[in-house]
Amino acid sequence: MSNKYGWLIYNGSLISNKFTEINNRYKESAKKKGIDLDLIKNNEIYSLVENGSTAIKMDSDKL
Repeated sequence: MSNKYGWLIYNGSLISNKFTEINNRYKESAKKKGIDLDLIKNNEIYSLVENGSTAIKMDSDKL
């Protein structure tokens, strides 16, 4: 397990094989550096103000 964790938020509308390959290459490169990287589509994540505090919501269970 790695010590570092991050998100790569990418354009969810760009679904060609080339963009998928590039995103997976970023994920593999991060892993080599000890970073666990989640790939997240920008159309699956939302920032909002809820009860006076900022929050991040997602369509999936990645949070």
